[in-house]
Amino acid sequence: MRLLVKVFYDGRYFEGYARQPGKETIEQHIIDALIDCGYIRTAKESRFQSASRTDPGVSAISQVICFTTNRTTFYIMEVNDRLPPQITLWSYTRVPQDFNLRRAITYRFYKYFKKYEGEDISSMSEAARLLIGYHDFRYLCIVDKRKPVTKTKVYRVAVKHIRILDLLVFDFVGRFFLNKMIRKCVSALEMVGKHLLSIDEFRKVIDSEVRPKVSIPSAPASGLVLVDIGLPIRFRFTISRQALKRIRRYLKTTVQELWSCTSTLSYIYDMMLDVSSSVGHIY
Repeated sequence: MRLLVKVFYDGRYFEGYARQPGKETIEQHIIDALIDCGYIRTAKESRFQSASRTDPGVSAISQVICFTTNRTTFYIMEVNDRLPPQITLWSYTRVPQDFNLRRAITYRFYKYFKKYEGEDISSMSEAARLLIGYHDFRYLCIVDKRKPVTKTKVYRVAVKHIRILDLLVFDFVGRFFLNKMIRKCVSALEMVGKHLLSIDEFRKVIDSEVRPKVSIPSAPASGLVLVDIGLPIRFRFTISRQALKRIRRYLKTTVQELWSCTSTLSYIYDMMLDVSSSVGHIY
């Protein structure tokens, strides 16, 4: 059978998501656990795929993996017992044997969190709307010389101030995002919010009319979270209550280290529940 599985992880403790020789990565931990449990023999043989390759420090609520196994039953907690506490598989569903995850993705949804520092939310929101659509983001990404793609389409960008948490939350939804693109966009929007970059200058940077006068750094990776992956078919996932409890226990002990705000725990966990309630039933 071929399975789609949703994964939570705290990326701060790993050297990135994708497998790399000699590095401790999230994907390698998952593959090793699946092999250890006898669900797969090798990643290649099982046609193992991941929806997104997040950078070191970036976390996920709903990363998606796909693989084929000869076993007829999937025990999700059996795999979780072999994973570090920062990684949890929490729901799964069966898909056709020829299902190709990478080709099926319709969007990727990320959120970025940072402490509010008095930024002008109105100006940031106006600038955020300029990011929507098909643009050349060469000045808002790190260009890969081997594969110099600089254009992509963004479906949605929003900025909001959650007053009770004193957090700024940025939403980014798009087909795919370029290397460091979201984190550079966050920095550029923050510069607009602090009046270090005008709306007109921001628009010209997006349209690649002019190189920015000041360097736009990548915002810290620890604020970025992969929230959801869009798929063309509405699959009904089976959600593990034990896995959700494991995630909540983990968040309870570590989330304060991120933003020093205990209320953030409930906010992140509510996002988890929002995602889980929209995809399936809990057992």
